[in-house]
Amino acid sequence: MKTFNRNQIMLALSYMAYYGFTMDESERRNAETIQQFFNEALDNWTPLNGQWQLAWGPAVFSLPGTKYDDALMYVVQNTLDSSQYVIAIRGTNPISIPNWIIWDFQAKELKAWPYGNPHPLKMPMLSESSAFGLIILQGLRPEEGIPGYKHTILEFFKQELQNNNNLSICTTGHSLGGALAPVLALWLKDVQDAQLDKKVQISCVAFAGPTPGNNAFAEYFNQRMGGDFTRIANSLDIVPYAWQTSSLRKTFTLYFPLILPTPPLAVLLKHLLNKSKHKDYLQIGIEPLILNGEIKLLALPYLVQAIYQHVQGYAQLMDMQDDIPIEELLPFSDKLKEVLGHLIYL
Repeated sequence: MKTFNRNQIMLALSYMAYYGFTMDESERRNAETIQQFFNEALDNWTPLNGQWQLAWGPAVFSLPGTKYDDALMYVVQNTLDSSQYVIAIRGTNPISIPNWIIWDFQAKELKAWPYGNPHPLKMPMLSESSAFGLIILQGLRPEEGIPGYKHTILEFFKQELQNNNNLSICTTGHSLGGALAPVLALWLKDVQDAQLDKKVQISCVAFAGPTPGNNAFAEYFNQRMGGDFTRIANSLDIVPYAWQTSSLRKTFTLYFPLILPTPPLAVLLKHLLNKSKHKDYLQIGIEPLILNGEIKLLALPYLVQAIYQHVQGYAQLMDMQDDIPIEELLPFSDKLKEVLGHLIYL
């Protein structure tokens, strides 16, 4: 029987968070349906092996007036060791335009990190997107009938600590979730003494995430999280190259000589590069795990290749292509085509 390591289990939980991203009903109805998807996946996906159960969430959030969910987070608890919890955060909803604009591309402005005790002359700064994303996650509360009803994530763990103060909490996520999972973990770490318990173990395994903050943030994050953080990136995935300026430049020739960006995409990459300049962005993590990507020869247009490397590439490189039903999770449906339009063919 195939066995799975911690990183593989976290990848499965990260991808599970994409269930239901095309749903356009109320937050409560969406959460109820996604909860059913989650319970089936927890029972049937081989990496999870029926050893995890929903403990909080899913909690979803949509900006007022928008059609699709813009954020989702949930918590699972290990059925064999009740002290083990995982917080999983959904990545970008590919058919939510506000999700792209607000959660992903607001990197021109930086916000000060308001927690912990960083050096006063080395102020950690978050991208506006990461700062906004954290605020949304901090305020999420599951709907009635969903585990953790009415409790924020911090309130939930305060309650769990009444039964056991030796909790282990790991945050995880892919893409946007790969940027927000470490930010959420750092926040929990910084409020741990006052709000949780010193004995709580906080860690993070993040996939495919862009840079959440500046050089001072990376230094502070690495100091606080150290070896309790694992950043995993596909060498051919363009997303982890943002927002560090020197890395973003590499995206123009990442698939050279087989594939080059079309002129419209080159303009977009140039625009993103300009957003990052003079912001001092730096990726987090002391010893990142960089997976050696391989170009998919059947996906030669630049954007198609980039999507493959960002989505399917991780399951392929981590030997989980038969264990995560990506086509079921991320259907490239008519709704997705409506949003991406002709870009998919550039």
